[in-house]
Amino acid sequence: MRDFILKNGLVLGAIQVVMLFVSYLMGVDFMIQNWWGVLQILVSLGFVIYISIEFRKLQGGYATFKESFSVIFGMYAAAGFILTFFNIILYNFIDMELAQMVKEVLIEKTYEMMEGLGASDSMVDDVILELEKQDTFSVGTLAKGYFYNLPLYIIGSLVIAAFIKRNKPELEA
Repeated sequence: MRDFILKNGLVLGAIQVVMLFVSYLMGVDFMIQNWWGVLQILVSLGFVIYISIEFRKLQGGYATFKESFSVIFGMYAAAGFILTFFNIILYNFIDMELAQMVKEVLIEKTYEMMEGLGASDSMVDDVILELEKQDTFSVGTLAKGYFYNLPLYIIGSLVIAAFIKRNKPELEA
């Protein structure tokens, strides 16, 4: 099972890295599009569900909740690690100006959104100042982000495993 998890976690991580790299090549404005983020999540989710069903088939059509959860969480954890590592490389070594460009666009979008919602000028200024202080793309922040995402991976894995599991029927005496 460990080899199955590792192999498919690496594949999922590679898919996520390719999607990030495509968005990088398309530009900062493309990178932060909501629909692109949703598409990335849906592609990853679809892959995880497909692979989980394939795992169940390999097990003779049955997989316990524990087995399903282990496979799904393992894939998410491995893929998340790979994506985090690539983000660290991208923002801190390949294109160090990218972090500042993304931050500026996010601040601009946040400002527009808050203005559109009718937030007071002081509230907008406070939020913008807080965003400007953050070092969102540093090695430490990105690494912490991986660990903060682990509970989300657990929750997603629990939900998917609940739907994927299929126990062997009990033999009647």
